[in-house]
This record gives sequence, C-alpha cells and structure tokens, in this order.
Amino acid sequence: MNDRCRQPSAAAWVRLADLVPPVLRRRFRRQWLAYVPLLFHLIWLMLRFRSVTLFTAANPGIANGGAAGESKSASLEKLRRLEGVVPEYLVVPANLEPSARLRSVRQWMECRQVSFPIVLKPDVGERGRAVAVARDHEELAQGLRRMRESAIVQCFVDGAEFGIFYQRIPGEPVGQILSIAEMIHPTVVGNGHETLGELMRAGPWIAARAAAQGMFDEARLCSVPAAGESVHLFELGFYSHDAVFVDRRDLRTPVLERRIETISRSHPGFFIGRFDVIAPNADALRLARFKVIELNGVVSEQTHIYDRATGIVQAFRILRRQWSNAFSIGAANCAQGARPTPAAVLLRLIWRRFVEHFDDDARAVLHFRRKAARRAHMHDHARMADSARGESGHEARF
Repeated sequence: MNDRCRQPSAAAWVRLADLVPPVLRRRFRRQWLAYVPLLFHLIWLMLRFRSVTLFTAANPGIANGGAAGESKSASLEKLRRLEGVVPEYLVVPANLEPSARLRSVRQWMECRQVSFPIVLKPDVGERGRAVAVARDHEELAQGLRRMRESAIVQCFVDGAEFGIFYQRIPGEPVGQILSIAEMIHPTVVGNGHETLGELMRAGPWIAARAAAQGMFDEARLCSVPAAGESVHLFELGFYSHDAVFVDRRDLRTPVLERRIETISRSHPGFFIGRFDVIAPNADALRLARFKVIELNGVVSEQTHIYDRATGIVQAFRILRRQWSNAFSIGAANCAQGARPTPAAVLLRLIWRRFVEHFDDDARAVLHFRRKAARRAHMHDHARMADSARGESGHEARF
C-alpha cells in the first residue's frame, strides 16, 4: 500500500468506535461541570416552591412543559398557523406497516412536490436522537424501517443552524430573546497534501463515529481533499454532542425580536424554550428570514453557554437564572389553573427516554457497520475487477 495511506482504515475506525461506550464518544464540554452546583440549586428551588416538578407547568401548551415525552409535531402544528414559518412536514404513525409508511411518504412528496433530500426524525426525541437525512428512495426506506415510533418527515432546509432561546413571564406584554447560538457541525478542511484519513486524526472519536456509520471507505480515506475544501463528517442528522456552538447574540435585532415574539404567541401556552431554526446565513437571521425546524421546551438549553469563551462560572449563572425563571413561570401558570406533571410520571418518561437513547445508538452503529461492510465489499470487488482487466491487458501486449 502507498505510504500516504498508512493510516487507520475504515475498519480500524469502526473498531475504535466499538471500544468506546456511546456516552464517551461525545465531545466533552467543560461547561457541563456547571450542572454540578446547579443540582444543589434545583434542590433548593424544589424546597422553596414545595414541588419537585413545578417547572413542567412553565409551558402548559406543551406536554410535560417540554421536559420529556412531548410531541414535536404537536408544536410544529401550532406554529405553522403562521404561513412560511415551518417547512413542509408529514407525521408517519408508528402503527402503519413499513410498506404503508413508505407509500404515504411518497404520496406526500408527490402531492407537495417535495424532492430529496428529506429529514427523518422521531416525533418524540431530543439532541438529534435518531435523526437522519435521506437522499434517495433507498435511504428513505431504510430510515423508515429503523424508526419504530411515530416519525416526522420534513423538507430539508439548507443553510446555517441557530438556536434561539425565548422567555416570557406570564402577564408581561412581551418576552425576550436570551440566547442565540450558531451550531457548526463537524468538518475537516483539506490542505492539498494530507489525506482525509490523516486529517481525521485530529478528532479521533468523531472520526470513529463517522466511519462506524459507513461514511468513508478505504478509497475515500486515501483521497486528498483540495486546499480549503470542507468535508462534512456526517450526512445524517444533527448530532448536537459533536457540534461546535458559537455565541451569536450579536445577531439580535428589533426585527428578529418582533418575529420571534409573533411566532411564540402563535403557540398557546408557550413561555420558555428554544427555537431551532435554519437561515440562509447570519445576515438573513438578522432580518428574521428563517425556518423553524423544531421547538424545544423548558429543559432546553441556552446553547451559547457552550461557546469556547464561556467559563464554567458564567455557564452556571445562566443556568441558575434559567431554572429559577422556569420555576417562577410554573408557579404563575399554576395560579391560573395549570398543573405540573406528577413526579412518578416524569421519572418514567425520563427513564424511557434514557433507554431509547442508548438503544438507538446501538441500532444505528449496527446498521451503519453493515453499510460500511457493504461498501467495503463493493470496493474490493471493483478493485479485483480492475486488477483482472489490468492482467488481461498485460497479457495481450506481450
């Protein structure tokens, strides 16, 4: 083998991914340490308000306030009362046979004139769990077969992804945007002389996940990206654990604030949470030109805290203020007749989400390892065919 290609193979990256537990494959963020003192603050809030789950009443219009088990499509349905806010989507029920699910999606695509790529994600999910981008009918069929629960099929929106955290105190005329963060997904940039495999060494755990998902075969790893060429390590889904977050509160403008206020008011019973939006670019977001792809409830984060410039103490102060407001908003809503989710019910939902999260991780790795094996087999077959043609040509010349 060429010396340039003496780097971890696709199979080696897959083995590396298998050796590391799923929870440890995530990008470590020092700001997570802010949750240690936050735990004690949450205990104090529960004692002060005499309720363990009062924060779930912060958003009466979302099941459990958006803490767990909420339907994403239910929120999108309310938001799309405003024209042009939400991209076209379809909810595919879990009780349909795989063939019927596929048929319904194809009919929807034809009726709405939707073309590939499209996004598949669970109706109940978080942090990019089981999100996939289908680029053709084969990937669509595979994605629907893997999705055991009700799924959302959504038009793919190209552009930059941002998280906008909004909060409104009940009784106040307007709310406010507390956070804007841009989510930048993992890429490597070519320099014109190093192979893709060599460039991927800078982030071994992310590279291991990409290879485990069948993103790269041996030929791709030995290719040399041009100088300045960006190679995306993920095609399927928006893995928030692997993304880089950049504080973009500088994009907040009166136009954007008015638009977010209008959208928030279109969702009855929504007071605190994060809009995940996609805009063509940062300037477009300033002018409030964006699409809402998801609304997250009370436990969503102000993701600008994960900017590299944000320290642990600062992150803790932001989280402490957010959770204090969540309990206060919940108390105000309870005074108007809202009811928090019982603790036992919330714990069951959280446990179910925990189990499903790791089950999805295992199934995704298994699926994409098979995909990588198929790609490797096809590559080996093509290489053997090329070798056979070369040998026959050699014999003909002599």
